[in-house]
Amino acid sequence: MAKAGLIDGPGPYQSPAGIFAKTQAEADAAVNRYADLGYVQTKLYSSFDPALVPETIWLSHERGMRVSGHVPSGMTATQFVEDGADEIQHINFIMLNFLADKVPDTRSTARFTGVGEYAAGIDLQSKEVNDFIALLQRHHTVVDVTLNAFEDWFTARPGQVAPTFASDFRQPTSQQRDVGQPFSWRR
Repeated sequence: MAKAGLIDGPGPYQSPAGIFAKTQAEADAAVNRYADLGYVQTKLYSSFDPALVPETIWLSHERGMRVSGHVPSGMTATQFVEDGADEIQHINFIMLNFLADKVPDTRSTARFTGVGEYAAGIDLQSKEVNDFIALLQRHHTVVDVTLNAFEDWFTARPGQVAPTFASDFRQPTSQQRDVGQPFSWRR
């Protein structure tokens, strides 16, 4: 396990944890605090100001730390990687790279619902997607897709056992017919 210090911007969508930075001086202080405490990574969050990203990444690297995170709202994953991010968390932030025109504010739950609504329209064989994959390779950027947290959101159907659980799902036959049905004491 490695310690990663979360930095977010203050506001209505701020993370429930971490340090909040509104200015470059506050972001620099957060990076220095985490480095002084022995953290090996900073994690930038969705409400972090994109204008602060380049210097924050530079300082983190100067202090010997990696930089990971959500892609801050207002920038694309491409921009985050070009600014020097070492890792991107969660597949939805990768997909949002190709949905910036449809989901411009990724601080709210739109970062999930927008992907659910529009991701099927992304051509995974397109030049844009292939160029992004090449960018990740050139920069040696890690992608932590966290599929286990999101897969069922997009593949499960009402009234059915979610696909990730289906092979392990064991329930008495008398109860299987009730899976996904509204609970009622009187049947």
